[in-house]
Amino acid sequence: MGIKVQGGMYCNSCAKPVAAQKGTSRMRNTFAIGATVLSAGMTLGAGAKKNSWHCPFCGGPVVKNK
Repeated sequence: MGIKVQGGMYCNSCAKPVAAQKGTSRMRNTFAIGATVLSAGMTLGAGAKKNSWHCPFCGGPVVKNK
């Protein structure tokens, strides 16, 4: 499994800037089941995960550094 890294992100849980990570296989799986989730989820108000970038230290979600 490959990992992509993106700088300029901030982890609220760790309260510090981080270089966020995203697994490439997770990206493939999202596209593979995306049509099914999207078609079923749109009526329920659910959809694909908005942000799959995560903190390399705690695994929590990250946001763009301001």
